[in-house]
This record gives sequence, C-alpha cells and structure tokens, in this order.
Amino acid sequence: MPRSAARLLAPLFLATALAIGVATPAAAAPPKAWAGDVCAAVDQWVHALQKRAKAATAHVTRRAGPSKKSLLRMLASARGDTNELLARLRSSGSPSAGGGKQVATTTRDAFKQVARTIAQTRTALQKTKPKQVAKFADRARRAQDGLENGLERVEGIFGSTQPFDTEPLLAGFAKSSACRRLSKTTTVSIASIDPAAGPPGTIATYTFENVDAEGAQKCVDSSAYRVELLAPEGAKIADAGEQVEIPSDAPNGASTFRVVCYFPGKYTRPLMRSLCGGFEVTAPGVAGTSGGTGVPCPPTGRVLDGDAVIAAQRALGDGFNVLVGTIYGP
Repeated sequence: MPRSAARLLAPLFLATALAIGVATPAAAAPPKAWAGDVCAAVDQWVHALQKRAKAATAHVTRRAGPSKKSLLRMLASARGDTNELLARLRSSGSPSAGGGKQVATTTRDAFKQVARTIAQTRTALQKTKPKQVAKFADRARRAQDGLENGLERVEGIFGSTQPFDTEPLLAGFAKSSACRRLSKTTTVSIASIDPAAGPPGTIATYTFENVDAEGAQKCVDSSAYRVELLAPEGAKIADAGEQVEIPSDAPNGASTFRVVCYFPGKYTRPLMRSLCGGFEVTAPGVAGTSGGTGVPCPPTGRVLDGDAVIAAQRALGDGFNVLVGTIYGP
C-alpha cells in the first residue's frame, strides 16, 4: 500500500504477539527435520487460506449483507487455520543449531501476530452496517487495509531475522523437500537482470514481467519495497534499490536478486509480491555463464516464511477485492 496509508494505519494494527495456548514447545530437533516440519505446516496453511478465499468468492453478489457474511466466514476460518499452524509450530520445537531457539520463537511469535491481525480485521468488519452500502464499502476497505498492513509488518519481521541465514539452518531448509515445495507455491519471477553477471562493483538493474512503467513505479513507492542481494546459499549479502551494486565481499557464484513490494491486483488494489531473479557474481575479467532471468527464490527459512505471509495477504486481500469491489468498485 502507499507509504502514507501504511503510516496512518500502523497505530491501529500494530500489536505485540498474542500468546495462544500454553503448550510447551517440543525439544530441539535436527535442523533438516525441524525445517521440514515447519515448511510442511506453513505450506498447508497457505493452501488452506487460499481455499478459504476461493470459497468466499464462489458466489459473488452485489448485495452487501451476503458479502459481509462471506468475508466474516473467510476470516474466522483463516484464524482457525492459523491457530492450527501455531499448534504445529509449537510441537516442532526448535532446531538444534546456534540461534535455533531464537529462530523458533521468532517464527511462532510472527504467526501469532498473523492470528491477531486476522482477528482484529474480523472485529472491524463485524461493526460494519451492510444496509448503508457506501459506508459498508468504505469501512470494509479500511479493515482490508489493516489486514494487509499487519501482514506486511509480519513479512518484515521475517525479512530482518538474520539468524535464519546461518549454517546449518540454511542447509536444513535447502535439503528439505517440503521447503522446496513451499518455495514453488509462494514465489513469482523477475523478467530480466542487466547485466546478467559481473564482478564486485558491477551495477545491475532489473525489470518486471507483465508490469508497465506505472506499475513498476508503484512497486518502488510502496511501503513494502525492499531489494536484497542473496548469496548462492540464500543468505542476504546486502540491501539495494532500483540499482543493485555488487559489494566487494560478495562470493562468486549464482546469486539472487529478491524484490518485495506491492503491485496492482484485482480491481486495481495493490497486493504484495516477492520476485526473484538470477545474477552470477564472477571474478574480475571472467565471463558469466548464467543469470539474467527469473528464478525461484532460495528456499531459506527467512525467505520462505516471508513469502508464505505474502501469499496469505494476496489470498485474503483478493477475497476482499472480489467481494467489496463487486459491490462498490475499487
């Protein structure tokens, strides 16, 4: 969403993580096993929310009353799905690796924040009066803005959690088949990177697929806009912007540009995306052999959890877009 809207909505939807349940997390597990459990649980959660949104929009009507009921059911089910995810995360314990407890706690706390954000959105929507169509649409959009802003902030928590980017957690996520499946579920691609390869000091730019100049500028201007350069194993090397300068300490090999931002979606309402493209870091004077095109985002815990929250925002946001947009337009 626009930066100004995010600043206005933040006080309404910023909340600390809400403790859900009192079960004690399980004991430490090998990193690969823990990563596999987490990815399988998160993958199931993403699909569940997508299913809830699809069910909510199965019978679209221009009547506000039935649309409100559909949205309330979608949000109630999504909250239940998130509580089930939290129960699975608690039972998974923490990885037996340096910083493992912090990573596990951050993961659980972030998804608790998701549950609370969904609950707050449902409460706000319950207060709307469908007989007053214009006011209903306006307040439903405000509730939607709060939902999307809250989930954006959760994605930002994962984006800044550096302990995910340490060995053996990176290897644990990379070796898990469940994490590779989750990566395919939640990512899209950058169209091109120019140049496709180069040594440290190279400045590269990227373009988006099926996005016009206005849409690309809205991405840059959005509150979620973030560009990362990721090492071959997926750890973040540096933050960047519209131009990416390869730092002097970047390791050689097939690296990744990751862009997170808002793009226009259904009914022109913007929703978040996570896009990745390949860039090969080479030694000076050595020609690159890969890079320059869209690639799947690396299956690291930091990226996968963030992308899962983005997928959730898109699913629930599109539910609002279809139902409220049909009643009253963008």
